[in-house]
Amino acid sequence: MPQAVLHSDRLTLVPLAEEHLDYQIELDSDPEVMRYLGEGTARSLPQIEAAHRRDRRILDRARNCFATASRISD
Repeated sequence: MPQAVLHSDRLTLVPLAEEHLDYQIELDSDPEVMRYLGEGTARSLPQIEAAHRRDRRILDRARNCFATASRISD
């Protein structure tokens, strides 16, 4: 059974998918973003792709677990 999409007035949560990889690359390769996450350094493209595949496998097995906000309004 596929995960549901959750909606609120300000936010839509969708399961992590391949279409989100470009966003993850943008964030995880940015040293200013990554200084507060993980080991504190930007990741290489192969590291980001591996993490994305790993996260998708984990989330595919977990039900009712969302990793991506697709829309946030003011």
